[in-house]
Amino acid sequence: MVVLSNHLEGIAALQEYKLDADEANDSEVAAVFGRVEQRYGEGIDELRSLLLNRL
Repeated sequence: MVVLSNHLEGIAALQEYKLDADEANDSEVAAVFGRVEQRYGEGIDELRSLLLNRL
């Protein structure tokens, strides 16, 4: 559960960084943060499924 919580906090931070990059008109950095955010989301989905199967 702690790992899942940490990943969710990480996504929130990545979203903020992406917004900052967007505001600075740095599309390259914004795209990187977007891809990392997507990967974190995939990890969260996998962890969530695992936890649900274990309950």
